[in-house]
Amino acid sequence: MSTKGQSRQRTPSGIQRSEENLVAGPDPSWRGLYRAGGVAVFLYIVFGIIVPAVIFLSSNYDTGMDGDGILRFIASNRLWWTIVQTLTLGPSILAIVVFTALFMALKHLNKSYAAIGAVVAITCQVLFIAYYPVVMGLVYLSDQYTALPPSIHNAPSLQPQLKVFLPRITHLIHSTKPCLLSAF
Repeated sequence: MSTKGQSRQRTPSGIQRSEENLVAGPDPSWRGLYRAGGVAVFLYIVFGIIVPAVIFLSSNYDTGMDGDGILRFIASNRLWWTIVQTLTLGPSILAIVVFTALFMALKHLNKSYAAIGAVVAITCQVLFIAYYPVVMGLVYLSDQYTALPPSIHNAPSLQPQLKVFLPRITHLIHSTKPCLLSAF
């Protein structure tokens, strides 16, 4: 029997198989990462999707608010805003662990696709986390806005700035809803 071009390998049971017929699986030396990825995906689903959804859906948040309404809502619901934003954006760190584990588990199938998928997924999560200071900055901004006397909100000198600024706040919050609430 000729074995041209094929190398033979003995399995633990003593049967010879060619390398072509061997299917590589996930590297067992990464078992700890796979386990961490499994725990992280569970925590991400619970604390990054389910809990924020329940908190958001059980609140009196009006998705049709304008910039003035959003800033007033944030000022009067600081703790709620902080919890929802932290739970929505914070668990992205857990997703990074999941995507790293998936890369290691799937790289034996196609290293290029696994690497591309991991890089894109992790980059998306990092960008998602980078949004956290912006939404938390709205707490400070809402405090400053509501500290102004109501007469200033209607002052002719401030109206041009508010007409430019408040719609942008509205756009900032409402344009991210599909992203922030995609799991809801």
